[in-house]
Amino acid sequence: MAYITTNDSIQLHYTRKGSGTKTLVLVHGWQVSSAVWNLVADELSRKYQLIIVDLRGAGASNAAPGPYTVEQHSEDLFNLVQSLELKNFVLVGHSMGGAIAQRFAADHCELLVGLIVIASVPASGLELPADFQAFFRSAAGNRSQTEALWKVFIANPLAAETFTMLLDSSMTVKPEACLESFDSWRQLNFADEVKRIMTPTLVIAPEADNPMTPDFLREKIVALIPNSRLRVIEKTSHYAQLEQPQELGKLITHFVDELCSL
Repeated sequence: MAYITTNDSIQLHYTRKGSGTKTLVLVHGWQVSSAVWNLVADELSRKYQLIIVDLRGAGASNAAPGPYTVEQHSEDLFNLVQSLELKNFVLVGHSMGGAIAQRFAADHCELLVGLIVIASVPASGLELPADFQAFFRSAAGNRSQTEALWKVFIANPLAAETFTMLLDSSMTVKPEACLESFDSWRQLNFADEVKRIMTPTLVIAPEADNPMTPDFLREKIVALIPNSRLRVIEKTSHYAQLEQPQELGKLITHFVDELCSL
């Protein structure tokens, strides 16, 4: 297992997979680990080098203490790319990982050639009713509640082994990481800063996601980032990388290959 040491001396786990002249750094979302990328990584690693991180408090980085905020995760990501001497890479983030990717791009766009966010939390955060907040919080360290939550967000039934993998990855997340990061991404407030992201950006919206609908992402992300475009994956909900990994892989590959031709 591979780790880097961050500036505050925690061990951050990452996986390197595949090879190629272009590098993609994949950032997972809330209440999961890097395992959620497994299916699409199998597709992408045939053509690109992938760096897949476990955020602090999750997966093989779950021994790490907090803080577990979007800002800290972005700083950890910067430590990772510095340690691995990465530059001119494509940053890919899903859900909360999309918010982390936007925070990183706003601060370090000189390191990127492309940015991809999938079903992303916007830089303005996400308002949720009190009862829904309680539902999210109930997932902390609780497998049955997490299962109930994921069933709300997944429109197409997953293969049994894939859904078990998703739940297993959720159970690697420290309860305190689950709760603190939830409050962090829910209350984000850096929308004005993403307007300075000049990196070519692909915003991927699963058609059946809620509340991150295509119209919501168009208003909250695409309208703010100057060089961005929206693509919709039909008949897919929040976990596009599990529901339609091949279709998601095609969208990512097309965008990255287009960058290479510029």
